[in-house]
Amino acid sequence: EQSESLASCAMRCDGVEGEDGTTTTTPSTTPVPKTGARAQASKDDASKDFFRYLFYDTRYHVGFMAQVEVFFVALELVSELNRRITTACKSPTGRHCWPWKLVLPPWCWVPRWYHQDAASGRPWSDLFNLEGLRAMEVQVQDSSSAGDVTVDLAAVLISSSRTPQLKDGHGDFLGFSEDMQACESHGQQVPQRGRSRNSVIYAGYCDKDIAVKRLRCGVLRESSLKGLVDLAEHAGGRSLLLKHLDALGLHAPEGSLATKFHKRLAPAPPLLAAAKKFRDLALGPLPYLGVHLRRNDYRVTHASTTPSAWAAASRINRLLRKRHLEQVFVAGDAEEGFRVDLRSKVKVALYFFSQDDGGDLPELRGQQELIELQLVSEAELGALISRSAAPVPSTNTQFAPGSTAYLARLELSAWRYFIGSAGSAFSAAVRRQRLQLGHPSSTSDEVFCANLTEENSRKRCVFSSY
Repeated sequence: EQSESLASCAMRCDGVEGEDGTTTTTPSTTPVPKTGARAQASKDDASKDFFRYLFYDTRYHVGFMAQVEVFFVALELVSELNRRITTACKSPTGRHCWPWKLVLPPWCWVPRWYHQDAASGRPWSDLFNLEGLRAMEVQVQDSSSAGDVTVDLAAVLISSSRTPQLKDGHGDFLGFSEDMQACESHGQQVPQRGRSRNSVIYAGYCDKDIAVKRLRCGVLRESSLKGLVDLAEHAGGRSLLLKHLDALGLHAPEGSLATKFHKRLAPAPPLLAAAKKFRDLALGPLPYLGVHLRRNDYRVTHASTTPSAWAAASRINRLLRKRHLEQVFVAGDAEEGFRVDLRSKVKVALYFFSQDDGGDLPELRGQQELIELQLVSEAELGALISRSAAPVPSTNTQFAPGSTAYLARLELSAWRYFIGSAGSAFSAAVRRQRLQLGHPSSTSDEVFCANLTEENSRKRCVFSSY
């Protein structure tokens, strides 16, 4: 038996008190009628009270940092929708003038996150400090604070320039098809039905499905932000869910949106504190080489650019000699056996963010990645160098060990260099962060070469080659 939907609320519906003292719930899609002074007040605060809501998610196999890149796409979409509203509407007199709010999907089953109770979902605030987003005038909220929702429309997205304009299309949005096979035939993954009627699986197999009134295949002329804007503006209703937004391929590790929004999404304060504690206790004040080595599934999907421990150590040792460094910090998902082999072959002290090396491991793998991101980016060394009274010498000049000039060069070496894994979203995030900290791109763009061996470890490869 299907229950009756009294409202399609993305937040708690407002209660209206009747003359008999009882409280009834008014659907969030219909503003409560107001008269007199209340009507005037409604005009003043309508922009605060009434929103449209954009939900989104990704396909299950998308990794943590890649999902962050998809978030940047959703953020730009809401920003553009609200910019258009600001231009077109002098006052929010109708639903078409209500601003959009972005609802963040919970973190449930994420690849390589091995923790208990994953399906219950974790909010973004467990990983990120969302304060930086408020300066953008884009309102965001975790889905956990939205309560039970019924989304007016869920759209699975494809691009097809050969599809003729449908009756409800506009601009680069060609229209909706009720036949979900139209999406499947273009390579899209059709959402699985949820456990309750009229619901679909949401955000990586969370325990809590999301109810939808309509599920459609949305056809864009091409994969573009403009096509998404045209779709959202003509979707109707108050809430829209973009299923499997990653499938359009609008996100990119080195893309303009990732570069634009990276600085807005800082790690949660406890994670920054954990990174600083580890650096202070394990690494100390001496500079170090930052390394990211992706393993796990990369041994199959990126086999040629995933080096053995011996090959990786050969390149690392060469960089250590060239940079005159005496310790290394390695981020990544390497198995214990690989870590032991790498540590034995690298000729200086090598550290992982592990309990054995003094790290306080957080509950979520994503939290650990954000801690490691701070450590390999070495955010504080740039400020340390700028405060140094001694001039920073050229790396080709020789100085006596222990001298002020020698130490200044060591600081510059750590500040300037990072080597990562080709094709990795995490390595791309490190490059973005270092670039925004003022590090030249040439000091952060190296990756481990394809088919790396001890014999060819002199070669320097950059990410743009892959």
